Amino acid sequence: SESLKLSESWLSPPVRFLPKQLMRTLTFFFIFHCFNCLGQDLHFSQFQNVPLATNPALTGVMSGNYRLVANARRHWSSVAGSKTWEHSHFSFDARRCVGNNFFAVGLLAQGDRAGLPALSNLTGALTLAFHHELNRWLYLSAGASAGVLHYRLDASGMTFDEQFDASGHNPTLPNFEDFETNNRTVPDISTGLLLFSPQAKGNARLAGWTLGAALHHVNQPAYSFLDEDANRLGMGISLHGSATFILSKSGEKMKLTARNLYRRQSVFENSKQWLLLPGATWRYGLGKTEFGAGISCRMSGHSQGKPATLDALVPAVFFDFETLSLGFSYDVNVSSAVRESYLRGGWEVSVSWQIQARTDCVVCPK
Repeated sequence: SESLKLSESWLSPPVRFLPKQLMRTLTFFFIFHCFNCLGQDLHFSQFQNVPLATNPALTGVMSGNYRLVANARRHWSSVAGSKTWEHSHFSFDARRCVGNNFFAVGLLAQGDRAGLPALSNLTGALTLAFHHELNRWLYLSAGASAGVLHYRLDASGMTFDEQFDASGHNPTLPNFEDFETNNRTVPDISTGLLLFSPQAKGNARLAGWTLGAALHHVNQPAYSFLDEDANRLGMGISLHGSATFILSKSGEKMKLTARNLYRRQSVFENSKQWLLLPGATWRYGLGKTEFGAGISCRMSGHSQGKPATLDALVPAVFFDFETLSLGFSYDVNVSSAVRESYLRGGWEVSVSWQIQARTDCVVCPK
């Protein structure tokens, strides 16, 4: 689960009046036991529009020399109301060409906030990548990111036995708790590899393709408010790829891009959850403007024998105006929670601005 909401309605009367120390122990155990078993890093349905978070080797893979990216996601408001799940992402990257090769550097900031009690995470990182031309049609890239992960638990959404009187819960009463360890900052490292082709050799219909792999939380940072070694984030893996095909007989007016992402939360330990996000986007060009419409689906499962489930269908539309790209998608929830969500998952918006689009560097596939 992405968050836990502990409120009066969750606690039966006998539980409300547990001793203070026992109540606190059970609360934290419940939170981190669930996080340890089922927790996931934040993810975006438009994973291709958060390249530095998907794989640090994607730093600099663009048609311009500079790129600004912003992405916002809000979901499960149909179930949780105002206590919803929110994700945001901001990044900037630049590249410098040296012959047919190029270097790239980027800055990444992203965060998420989940329900009440509000568990929030904030990541800031520097990304570096080098892209080497193997031949005219093929590049090999290596990248890495290093930064910090700051996580915080807002205890203001919790209730404690000292806050109940004869009439019920009274939030004005003190809880007599001292949350000295409600936030922590730890280092976080990721790395990745990428193969990509601006245009397939001898295939006029294939406009370009990418194939990448990334390792997340390589240093397995601590994630606990109780003890630095009580729980650690497992090293996760992402596998992703895309291919763009030209559909029109003359020029590149009509194109179809197929892409996929496989993300496993932890390779060796902790959460064994995984998600799969295949999809396709049809694009039509009119001058320097392109319109796109696509569909993807999100499936998830657990490596320890639990069955895979179809969580959401994600329709999306995209607009490209030479240097500016806009995207909007909506998660249509079709999981077991559909009776509560009424198909309403959440929306996601992306903006990408490429500066100095005319360049002597290779024009990378989208």
